[in-house]
Amino acid sequence: GKVTFIINSNDKTLNIKKTTVNVNEEKITLWGTFTKLPDNVKFNLTFKAPNANFGNIRSSLTGFLEKKLSLVDVEKDIALEAYLEGKLAYPDTPTVRILCTTKDNTLTADFGTFTHANFSFEYYNYVKEGHGHSDSNSMVAFKKFSGEFEGIPFQSIKFRLDNLITPYARGKINANFDATKLAPLAAGTFDFTRGSVTVDVTYSGPLKEDDNRKRSLDGKVILSNADLTYEPRNLDFKNCAAQLFFDNDDLYFKNIEINRFNDKIKMNGYAKQFMNFYFKDPTKVNLNFDVSANQFTVANYLGFINRNARRSTSTSTANKLAKVNKNLANFTDASTMHLNLDLKNITYKTFRSNRGQADISLLPNAIAINKANIKFNNGSIGAAGKIETSTANKDFNLDADLQNVDIGQLLAAFDNFGQPTLNARNIIGKINLDATIRGILNKEAALIPNSLDGNLKFNVERGLLKDFEPLEKLEKYALNTRDLSNLEINKLDGNFRVRDGKVYIPPTQINTSAITLFLQGVYGIKDGTLLSMMIPLRNPKKDEIKKAEGVEVDKTKGIKLYLEARDGKDGKVNISWQKKADRPSYSQ
Repeated sequence: GKVTFIINSNDKTLNIKKTTVNVNEEKITLWGTFTKLPDNVKFNLTFKAPNANFGNIRSSLTGFLEKKLSLVDVEKDIALEAYLEGKLAYPDTPTVRILCTTKDNTLTADFGTFTHANFSFEYYNYVKEGHGHSDSNSMVAFKKFSGEFEGIPFQSIKFRLDNLITPYARGKINANFDATKLAPLAAGTFDFTRGSVTVDVTYSGPLKEDDNRKRSLDGKVILSNADLTYEPRNLDFKNCAAQLFFDNDDLYFKNIEINRFNDKIKMNGYAKQFMNFYFKDPTKVNLNFDVSANQFTVANYLGFINRNARRSTSTSTANKLAKVNKNLANFTDASTMHLNLDLKNITYKTFRSNRGQADISLLPNAIAINKANIKFNNGSIGAAGKIETSTANKDFNLDADLQNVDIGQLLAAFDNFGQPTLNARNIIGKINLDATIRGILNKEAALIPNSLDGNLKFNVERGLLKDFEPLEKLEKYALNTRDLSNLEINKLDGNFRVRDGKVYIPPTQINTSAITLFLQGVYGIKDGTLLSMMIPLRNPKKDEIKKAEGVEVDKTKGIKLYLEARDGKDGKVNISWQKKADRPSYSQ
């Protein structure tokens, strides 16, 4: 182009008259002044390109600057202004101020794409007095930034970045958009099919992930009318709402409502030091929630014991957002969720409870039941234990304390504990049970046969056995004068050991309305049964009358039958007479 220089000998200045030149096919208007100093030359230059192609401008710079700007591509022309002031003598670096504005543009970077972008941008390399003109003393600021990021619309972003060596950011985001737009950010963790999101947050903190300086986030995120799937557990929730409030380093959850089938669950909670742990060490994030529901169907949430393989991402969008997805995935996988549950009308199969309270922790690879108490009718179940969730079959351990629990309901709810002999149709009554057990559950949370191992100490009073096959066999074999199909159990105490699909029964006395039975040996849930039985042919009713009159009764006295129950070749338990040499001692 044509450049006009005006030289003033008196002022010792050289002025460049405003003119337009072509640089790399771009029209740039420039003007400025060079001033002679005693020991140097000072300059002040201005460049303006109202319709500049970003790629052409970038390629016209030195290799060092071009490389820095290669991290971003801009689709449409932009309006650029640059102001340089400095001295010519080495090692001076000029102060640089660059202004940029654009409308409805597209910006592409490694972390994602901005479309329909409108913004004003400023770069300045001299922020703090006395710290030089370098990247460490530079700042970048966006004003009135609006558009869409990977399809997510935002109305306003104000963003400033100080120190381009170890960047520290300050920014404010306002956005309102359809929840389905979160798909590229939440892929593999949450899948939103409906809902709306409102964002109004302010962030300050380092930009690099490995920077340990403190981060803070203030503001709120509101989720409304959302339908979503929590993909790691393959659980669907409908018509959800949540309010997330960020306060410096902490996060608070308020008025959360989630619906799964007919269950409506309400939650409030918090996570202290959330922001810094999220980036530094997600395993230290502790989410704490108070959870309540007027109806709770346990079967609806068995997915929490199963973890789906995380979905791989292969699209270009997903690759750009891989770090964002990874951070969210690490957080959901590695953090701990602590739940204080207060539930009403709890159902599990045929089991019903009118109230339950529990303290539960959802750990990265397990569910810990720290303390639970479930009430129903006049009984209660207390429990504590842990279920491993990282494998298809789940190891669990459980300490349980049952007080005045309906036996039939208990058997029906827990699949008869893997044994086929006794079920809810056979027994009526209440049980007190102290159990310490471990076992294995399948992915449907059903007990794997023969996996139960532990100790059971129980007490049954005023029970009723009806049509119980082993006793009916006993009646046909040796006691056909007594009706054993409808037996009242006056009292039964037991302390059994369960292991490898077998129940080890120490000497145990069973008092019923028709017989007194002394029992010990092994009961095989599927096979391996070998039980010894002694049945005194005394009349239990007469013994009770004598006891009521103060007469001491020895129920082992009198004529006795010695029998044994053993697995037969047909797979069924057979009863036969027991040889004298095989008879054990029945002293307890």
